[in-house]
Formats: sequence, structure tokens, C-alpha cells
Amino acid sequence: PMLAASVREDSGRAERMFKRGKWAFTGLALCFIWGGIFIGPIILSLMRLPKAFAEVFWMVPLLGVRAGLDIFASPTSSLLFAGGVSRYAAGLNVVRLAVLVGGLLAVVGRWGMNGAIWVLVAAPAFSYFALLPGVRKVMPRALGVEFASLTTFWLGTVAALAIYFGFRPTSLF
Repeated sequence: PMLAASVREDSGRAERMFKRGKWAFTGLALCFIWGGIFIGPIILSLMRLPKAFAEVFWMVPLLGVRAGLDIFASPTSSLLFAGGVSRYAAGLNVVRLAVLVGGLLAVVGRWGMNGAIWVLVAAPAFSYFALLPGVRKVMPRALGVEFASLTTFWLGTVAALAIYFGFRPTSLF
């Protein structure tokens, strides 16, 4: 509600609020991703799961990325609702559904659960871009922080995945 009032009454204040919130949520999303990637498998190993659950060790980090994507996009969705252009959020859901359905149909037959997990992670990554035209409409100057935070988000995510999948200590598993 505060952001919606600011969008209507004081665009400069709304922009400052959005920028602070966007960076805070970007940091929170990266903490969640790094935690999912590095702490999730440790917690799983402490659970001493049967060998039948061995694949969960690579799935949990990717599902952490998926959750981080939702956290990352949250302020952008809030901005669009505050600006009264919820159709872009609806577009996000349409793109997400199309990627999920199309992706699952394309990969499950060939790669099974492995492919399904990758599609589940990819869906919010692709659908996020449906929000950007709405940001341009509601608060054009916010696109700079949107792209800067997106770059930071992906650099942090790729770094964590590269460390985890490239240099993973096998003694934990």
C-alpha cells in the first residue's frame, strides 16, 4: 500500500523505495540460493537418507535456485500491482505455464525427473522477463536497477552453482 500511494503521489519516493526493496530482495534471494546449494546437501546428509534418495542431493540446490527466483521477482511484481498494471503479472503466469507444460512435454520422455527439475527451475527464469515491459511503463527509471540486480543475481547464482557442482566435496555424499 505504501508503494502504491507513492507511485500515485511521489514517483521519486516510489523509485527510492523500489530500489531499496529490490536490492534487499536480491540479497535475500542470493542468501537463499547459497544456503540451498551449500547447506541443503549438508542437512540431507545428516538425515542419512537411503541410497534410493541419492538424486535428491543435486535436486535440492536447483530447487533452491527456483525459490530464489521467486524471491528475486517479488518486488517487481509488487511494483506492477502498485502501479495498477497487473496484466504483466498475469503475463508472467501465462509464460510460466507455457514453459512448464511445453518444457515438461519436451523433456520428461527423454530425461525423466532430471529434465523435469531443470524445467521447473527454468520456468520462473524465463517468465520473469514478462514483467520488464510493465516496469518500463510504471517506472521507466527503475529498469536500470532491475537490470543491475538481475546481473548481480545471476552472477551470484552461477558462482554458487559452479562452486557446488565443480568443486563439491564428495566426502559429504
